[in-house]
Parts: sequence; C-alpha cells; structure tokens
Amino acid sequence: MQVLYDMIDALCELSCPILTIANKNYQTSENYTSYIDFIEPSELGHNAVMRGFDLTNRPFFVVKATLIFENGFILPTFSTFFQRYNDMPSLWHCCGHHGRLLMETHGSGMNLAQFDLLHSLIIKRTVDLPADVSNLRFKLPADVSNLRFKLPYIYINSKPVKLTLDYVHKPNKRFVY
Repeated sequence: MQVLYDMIDALCELSCPILTIANKNYQTSENYTSYIDFIEPSELGHNAVMRGFDLTNRPFFVVKATLIFENGFILPTFSTFFQRYNDMPSLWHCCGHHGRLLMETHGSGMNLAQFDLLHSLIIKRTVDLPADVSNLRFKLPADVSNLRFKLPYIYINSKPVKLTLDYVHKPNKRFVY
C-alpha cells in the first residue's frame, strides 16, 4: 500500500498548470453533487494536462491524451482523474462527459499500473505501452472484445502501443465513437 501512496504523492507533486474550477458546477446546479465530470476540453486551452482541487479540496488532474494503435489508428481521450473521497487518499477514479475516457476505474478505482502510467505520461509526454495492457484497463470502444473493435464496414484486430500528450487530437474519420 505504501508504494501506491508514494505514487499518488509523486503524481500530485508534478509541476503542471493549475485549473481553477471555483464554483462553476456547484452554483449552476440546484442539486449539489460535488461531481467533477463537468470539465470541458476548452478549459485546458493548449495544455494537455492541468491539475487542481475541487471545492472539497480533493486533488484532480485533467488529461488530453491519444492512444496510438499498432495499425496507425488513433483514439483521442479526455479524462479527469480525481480523488474520490477526502478520507480515502488512495481511491481515485476517472470521469468525464466530453470525449472518450482513457481508463476504466469503476469499482475499486485506479490501480498501481494506472497511476504509474499517468505519472510517466505526464513526465515523458509519450510512453510506449507494454505488450499486455489488460492491467491498464483502457476504455476502448464499446464493441471491443480482446482489443478487436469494429469500424464502419471494417474489422481491425489491433492493440494500443503508445500513449501520448503530443499527438494532434484529430480522430481518424472512420472511428466509431
């Protein structure tokens, strides 16, 4: 567990631009939820990564990243990674409503491999992915089965091989969202 805490500390100490969300979501909603899934890509400007704290002082990161597949297809993602509860610093999740999420984190939250990948991505901007990406729980299109996904009229058996912050975020025109 200490390794996980150390990884979270290292992630939270990274230098990146600050996103101040103030009362944006909370003042416009009659139902205060404290959810942080309202952040939009335009709020990051030209930044690929920003961080901040929500109204209850929980840390979060917002990341625009692109998965690059071995066959050349790209999958842009936009995700907010956040500490779920104030009293559980090791429970982080991924959320958002403005693009495809990078990772699945429902249930148990982010695992050590996911924290490590996020940390490496922010530091290096581009990371080569391991041969087995199952532990990273990427959020791929809904019709994926063993990383086999359907494009209109085309089936491609491919796996993600690289993750980058530096890639131009223009989805392949044939990709199904």
